[in-house]
Amino acid sequence: MHIQATGNVYRAKAVTGIKTVTDILMFGAGGHAAAVSDVIRDIEDFNISGVIDDSPSLQGKCLFGSTVIGGRQQLYMNGLDTMAIFLGIGDNLTRARIARSLGGREFPVLVHPTAHIGTNVSLGEGTVVMPRAIIENGARVGAHCIINNGAVVGHGSVVGDYSHVSGNAVLAGGVNLGERCLIGIGGCVLPNVAIGQDSIVSAGSVANRSAPERHYIMSPGSRIFRRFEK
Repeated sequence: MHIQATGNVYRAKAVTGIKTVTDILMFGAGGHAAAVSDVIRDIEDFNISGVIDDSPSLQGKCLFGSTVIGGRQQLYMNGLDTMAIFLGIGDNLTRARIARSLGGREFPVLVHPTAHIGTNVSLGEGTVVMPRAIIENGARVGAHCIINNGAVVGHGSVVGDYSHVSGNAVLAGGVNLGERCLIGIGGCVLPNVAIGQDSIVSAGSVANRSAPERHYIMSPGSRIFRRFEK
């Protein structure tokens, strides 16, 4: 296995050549943060030392075995200003915006011990690979991506920054996803198909042809609809 990563890769010690650490800050307190906290729990000698969330109602509460210590302003306090951060934010656009606002911090790459990572795979900083996910030979996954439970990224595929391949979704070989794409639960993108940035393949749908940016792809027939402009 050969992983090229723009951030430190954290996984079980049993995997040769992959770094382990002890402390990390979790940014976010919702469902995705809870799922990522389980990944962190399954990585040896790893600890969530604090939770960052901008909601005043959560401050002081115990979440994920740690305490919500405050909003993002706390990231610049002494002792926290150099600590690694993981963005437990499920929404692609929100995750992208926060990541850009925190430029210069360390964002680790988290790989669950049960995930399979093929040869010559590239993982961008802040990406999480969840339990039983598969990333095949030569695939490139960008920064702050979510490769969710049981998802497959086929050989030679490219996943753009801030994208989310949902649980049990499959990207066949040679697929190219733009930035901030969402492949819904159980969705499938067929070989060599390109999906433009900010596009969505709906849950259970099959994308058998390429689609431009900001479009929905829905089955049957891989129908393509332009997304509503905000």
